[in-house]
Amino acid sequence: MKKEVLLRDEKGRTFARAVRVGDHLYLSGMTGQWNLDTWEALPEAVGNVEVQARQVFEWMKRVLAHCGLSFDHVARLTTFIKNINDLPTVNAVRAQYLPRPTFVGTAIQVSGFIGTADLEIEAEAIYPD
Repeated sequence: MKKEVLLRDEKGRTFARAVRVGDHLYLSGMTGQWNLDTWEALPEAVGNVEVQARQVFEWMKRVLAHCGLSFDHVARLTTFIKNINDLPTVNAVRAQYLPRPTFVGTAIQVSGFIGTADLEIEAEAIYPD
């Protein structure tokens, strides 16, 4: 199967944001500490998991659209989070973007991230037949 990079990392780092393999689209993990237009640090996101979650899902929405998909095509989400007690806040934001249980999900508490992030979410979507 052919692997195709559909979107490179916006900051020029050594990984892609979206890679298609067959009918699968893999989205790189995203933290919500960035302004989605300038890719500069977003001060209001520091320590605010709700703002970070919204930034992540807005980013994911843009990447999916760029690749010709939407949240309806998401099959899997993995959430990495510093404080598992913040998960209900993240889930409340997620429900605004993915209101139906049409995907599988995993949440994992981790000790930290690069920068000021409190969470990172990665996804996998499926292209329709």
